[in-house]
Amino acid sequence: MDKKLVIAIDGVVASGKGTLARLVAEKLGYIHIDTGAIFRAITLEVLRRDIKPDDVSNIENFLEEIDISFKKNNETGKNEIYINGENVESQVRDPKISKKVPIVAHIPKVREFVRSIQHTQAENGGIVLDGRDIGTVVFPEADLKIFLTADAEVRAKRRFDELKEKVRDSKYEDILSDLNSRDQYDMNVEISPLKQAEDAVLIDSTQMSIPEVVETVYDLAREKLSV
Repeated sequence: MDKKLVIAIDGVVASGKGTLARLVAEKLGYIHIDTGAIFRAITLEVLRRDIKPDDVSNIENFLEEIDISFKKNNETGKNEIYINGENVESQVRDPKISKKVPIVAHIPKVREFVRSIQHTQAENGGIVLDGRDIGTVVFPEADLKIFLTADAEVRAKRRFDELKEKVRDSKYEDILSDLNSRDQYDMNVEISPLKQAEDAVLIDSTQMSIPEVVETVYDLAREKLSV
């Protein structure tokens, strides 16, 4: 049987790790699990139920009531996220959801719930995951670990360009401020802080195009497969 890797891609928010993971997965014929989308979906459900993001007890209680899955959109070729059979891909990308995600994601039971989804999907390898602590906590045994970064201003511009057609009132200045705040939070949070794994390959995409970053990671994966 052909060897199949578990590839972990961590990095700062809006560094493009989700896009990178998806494109690398497509190039290798692997499955992409968008960790951020899972946390966003849970946060969306929290707000839908009129639960406060820091209401740990009520959030823990409803986790067993939801089924989160990914299905491929045949028109775009992308995996999209579903809650109990409902496509919520566009809803989970709303900046209003993004602002609440760190609070919900900080809850230990939520992180355990997400981790169970990730491990179930990765049992047979052939998977690319992205997030904040994939290579350090979720899959410390991953075959290939990447840590992706880029200057905050560049990340904010990329996120603004991505959102301006979907969210009409998006502002670059607000996005940059949110990214800087999120960076500080992610790096200093008590549970699973953002940090580069000792054996991760650092890639700074500030001056790189998406295809260049994808090709870099693809080459690293091919090297692992040839060993």
